[in-house]
Amino acid sequence: MPPRSPLCPGFYCLFLIYLPRFRPHNDRVRLRLPILRLRNPRVMQITITAALVTVSILGEGAVEITSLHLVRQQITVQFLQDAQQTAAALSAALEQSDGPAQPGAPSSLQTTELFLERLNIPHGEYAILLSPSGRLLAHPVPSLVGGDWSQLRLNLSAGTQHVKLAQALSAQTDLLGTLPATPPGGAPSLLACHWSSGLGDFVCIVQPPGRVEARLRHVRSFLIRAAFLLRLALVILTWFIVGWVLDQYESRIADMAKTDSLTGLGNRHLLQEYLERRTQQPPVRGRAMAVIAIDLDGFKPINDTYGHAAGDQALEAVAQTLRRVTREPEATALRLGGDEFLVILNQVTLDEGIRVLERIERCFPITITLPSGDAVAVHTSCGYAFQDRGQSLRELLEESDQSLYSDKATRPDRGR
Repeated sequence: MPPRSPLCPGFYCLFLIYLPRFRPHNDRVRLRLPILRLRNPRVMQITITAALVTVSILGEGAVEITSLHLVRQQITVQFLQDAQQTAAALSAALEQSDGPAQPGAPSSLQTTELFLERLNIPHGEYAILLSPSGRLLAHPVPSLVGGDWSQLRLNLSAGTQHVKLAQALSAQTDLLGTLPATPPGGAPSLLACHWSSGLGDFVCIVQPPGRVEARLRHVRSFLIRAAFLLRLALVILTWFIVGWVLDQYESRIADMAKTDSLTGLGNRHLLQEYLERRTQQPPVRGRAMAVIAIDLDGFKPINDTYGHAAGDQALEAVAQTLRRVTREPEATALRLGGDEFLVILNQVTLDEGIRVLERIERCFPITITLPSGDAVAVHTSCGYAFQDRGQSLRELLEESDQSLYSDKATRPDRGR
């Protein structure tokens, strides 16, 4: 079933990178991997990156709504607390003033305005005096003095509870909240009141909610810029990570195509690539390419007698021996299929190639112990060819095969 989401190929690639090697029985079982064919890896890279960015944008919208709501509440509470401190300072100043004792008198209003200037109240805020019954005793607009605010609904800052202003003022304690309209029919306002026992009234600071929205706009602008930078970093990081994953995936697939899954040696695909690459290298004086063909003797009886698992164990043992013996940097060991192996020596002299051949022949036969406890000897036959007459690589491989058949014919007792 094809991936249902653009995110799936990324995790699928990660899985395939670390996919363990499948070990077929002597190439008789061919594994069909559900490998994702990447005809254009860059298109896949763009798709995955765009999908992650889209998911981040959708998630960011939901987070922004929630975060802005919380920020608005925090800003509102902070403004109300600051206004309450201002109201408390103004109340203390009014109690110590020399003005008339009766609040609401003109001199009392002038005193209020004087202390408002000294307290440096932000633009848009203003102070009022409210009686415990909700009557307006002082206001910057003289025509509003004497108005009745007792029936206004107050939204307390401690929750969503709405109470009448007269009910909240009757407790004669400090209160913070939001007025739906101040005066009635106007815009909602923030109200912070401090009970002045000396005056017997409430000293209140009124803030228009526009200050909260203005601060919120600044916060939102900052969040937008921060989100843009984070999204840009996400795009760059995702682009490079997905590109690395796809490169690793392609490299893994290429290695799997050129590697024998049982022994870990190179296969015929690697041989073809190796020959195409080496044909471009000019020969050095006295040095050329040498090929050693290796074939197991009596391999079929091992499979028939002990099973394919024993045959696999024999092939692995031969591969390990070839790795150990052919440590030259220019030596490449391959398994061509079945029980056929090949060692390619590049830029060696005739004597150096023969010494490698002799090392290989001295290592055999090798004895392997099967899980059943039986000991089995593994014999090999070898053929050698050296590129001393300017032969083509195909001709060199044919000469090594002929040499191998000649060596095998001298030991007919070992079987095929």
